[in-house]
Amino acid sequence: EWFWIVLLEAMASRILVISTKCWGPEEIIKDNNTWILIEKWNSLEIKKVIEVIIDKEKSDLINIWNKWYESILDKYLLSDSINEIYEIYNELITNYK
Repeated sequence: EWFWIVLLEAMASRILVISTKCWGPEEIIKDNNTWILIEKWNSLEIKKVIEVIIDKEKSDLINIWNKWYESILDKYLLSDSINEIYEIYNELITNYK
């Protein structure tokens, strides 16, 4: 998905996400979790990743979910987005009077 909304919602709900390597997910899912980023149109890689997930300890999966949740809270809060838009708006007004 181009706008990442589904990905962010799933991560915020602590749902494990398998995503293809493309601009949006690669921006959100950082290097320490690259095993869930797969090449586009590669069904064998999807199978491999699902097998890795099944073999992981529950505590490892919980740690990944918690990291995702914390990263979303750090970067994607609505209040932060509103503040960014406000700053951009103020800069435009100040610079283009």
